[in-house]
Amino acid sequence: MYCETFTSDLLAKDMSGDARTAFSRWAEWKVGDQLPKASDVWASVTEDQAAYWILLRPVGEEEFAYEFFGHGVADAFKVDMLGKTTRDLEPDVRGVLNSLYASVVRSRQPALAIHRASYALEVHLWERLVLPVLSADGGLRLLVVARPRAMVRDLLNAVMDASPVGIAAFQAIHADDGEIVDATITTVNRACESFLGRDAQDMVNKRLLVLFPGIIQSGAWERYRKTMIERVSDDFSYYATPAGRWLNVKIAPLGDGFIMVLTDVSTLQNALIEVEREKLNAQRLLCELKNEIAQRELLESNLRRISSTDELTGVLNRRGFDEVVGLKVKEILERREAATVVVVDIDRFKYVNDQFGHAGGDVVLRTIGGVLAQNIRAGDVLGRMGGEEFMILLRGTPLERAWETAERLRMIVATTPIQYESVTIVVTASFGVQEIALAGSLEKARLEADRALYAAKEAGRNCVRAYGVDLDPLRDIAWYGRPGDATETAFVD
Repeated sequence: MYCETFTSDLLAKDMSGDARTAFSRWAEWKVGDQLPKASDVWASVTEDQAAYWILLRPVGEEEFAYEFFGHGVADAFKVDMLGKTTRDLEPDVRGVLNSLYASVVRSRQPALAIHRASYALEVHLWERLVLPVLSADGGLRLLVVARPRAMVRDLLNAVMDASPVGIAAFQAIHADDGEIVDATITTVNRACESFLGRDAQDMVNKRLLVLFPGIIQSGAWERYRKTMIERVSDDFSYYATPAGRWLNVKIAPLGDGFIMVLTDVSTLQNALIEVEREKLNAQRLLCELKNEIAQRELLESNLRRISSTDELTGVLNRRGFDEVVGLKVKEILERREAATVVVVDIDRFKYVNDQFGHAGGDVVLRTIGGVLAQNIRAGDVLGRMGGEEFMILLRGTPLERAWETAERLRMIVATTPIQYESVTIVVTASFGVQEIALAGSLEKARLEADRALYAAKEAGRNCVRAYGVDLDPLRDIAWYGRPGDATETAFVD
């Protein structure tokens, strides 16, 4: 893992303001070889500054216990290390940080490190100032100021702005009858500004057809509409008059809209015209064109993956789920296969958040998302709809078998211990089931599965209910539910 460490002339380095203030206070209270007390350095620190401070106690040659872990660092790490040791870190992170901390213990001198993030989902680089201090009883401690240095979103924005290809994203505008009548420009990068001959501030949040009415006559608008409606990619080239160059346009569906990538192919296009005239250098030019297209497609793939995945659980988010299920259902209907929608909701999740905080709730969501993903088939689709609700599309599965699958998942969830800090959490979940063919459409099946979920909640939670089934006469039929299954969520210390 990348890590750059500095041990001299620290004030000359590009440190954050908080780190610079902490270092100055440390130097002010240090007398000769006598290290300052942690309380002296900590004095007059604001709550916002302390949010990014860490206090460590050596417990071995290369192991350190966390006595204080600021909430700002915990939020960025998505985990609170208070009461834990560096032994609980991932191996690559543990090795880098233990080596850094041990060097400060040996030298009893400060060190500044810039290292790549491993845990954090949103942070790319961390700045970490490590100061040796003394506790009230004279024991050695390490005071660490840890600040995010670069964010993933900033990195992505920088990549987009530095890219030689133009990138723009659009959101469909629908009429009252659902027809796509225009599109809003949501994002453009610098290269796109140059290609289109307009500043970003003149384009973002503006209507596409108002800014560029000529695309209707040129036929480009119909291509864009087809991409949004039929969810198919397209690729064409045209001569851009404002920029005075040939542009290759690649469009692909993205959510309820599309993404457009513009590449300046003027050199290639002019060369191809010349090839038509003289039949020279055709192979070299085609090779260059393929390389450019491959780079564009790789960038598009990364952008689409980021936009369709739930960062917390790693499963599809609502947008990604809707896109994948839309394609799957179209294929299912063509093949006349059975398919069933299952809605899953974690029981009493508010109590989890109230009892263990959002960090504990996040651990529960990640675990349950993983449990569901591991216990469905490769052809099934799982997504997080928001909050504590998940949805599953079971392919080739009629209602009866879907109920059995839901019941199996319910028992697995209810018997899965979730470790959070020193506490083992056990949660349950309620399930609602409806077959698409019985509902008549995907949209109605989702609505009716949701209603079945409410019935499961009203029945006492931790059970499975299928929409439209009269449960009272069927209590002896195992796949339609067993009375008394609903239990309270258990939280075991």
